[in-house]
Amino acid sequence: MTPCRHVLRGVIGNFLPLNKRVNWEEAIVAVENYSKDDQLQTLGRNTDFLMLLKSALDNVTFRASKETKGRTTYCESGYVHSPPPPTISPNATDYCVFVKKALTARGSVGVLTYHYSTSHTIAILFSNPFDYNLHSIYFGVWITDQIRKADHTLYNEMYYNKHPSTEFKCVDVKRHAQALEVFHGNLKVLATMSNDYKAILKLDIVETDK
Repeated sequence: MTPCRHVLRGVIGNFLPLNKRVNWEEAIVAVENYSKDDQLQTLGRNTDFLMLLKSALDNVTFRASKETKGRTTYCESGYVHSPPPPTISPNATDYCVFVKKALTARGSVGVLTYHYSTSHTIAILFSNPFDYNLHSIYFGVWITDQIRKADHTLYNEMYYNKHPSTEFKCVDVKRHAQALEVFHGNLKVLATMSNDYKAILKLDIVETDK
């Protein structure tokens, strides 16, 4: 079966190839290191370009044959500028963006979760720091059959304590975009994150024959 693919204009990032794809979902999370006030001061002549980038990329998109619901978010620093919807129906498109707080020396850091069907939680960890001399851009994905909500406990577990496995991986984004792959049963997630002040985290979520 040929997957139905939805590509948003301006998205940067390549994914690892998959041999089998039954259901195709995409998710794109924009993790900004700019507040709205910062943008007004720094956009300058690039306003049109950056606004186009924002309208194209600052979103979370799930396209599925099953209903994806049960969204929760938690910000260790920064805040949810445009929250994702509680439920994303099959083949629907919705939007969210996380930003840093204005006039602070902290970036945009947190977790986002969605319950996939009734059996899995997909947890997404993101960190776009304020000072790249001290910290790298960092992201991770965990697929679990537990019902988990995004909170400080989940953030702390994923950022500091959880060991890598087939179901959980975290990656430091150095000079170039980085990719990771996790799976649980027949559910597989591939993710990339760009190295930029307006870092884009993109997820490729599929079900495969098992």
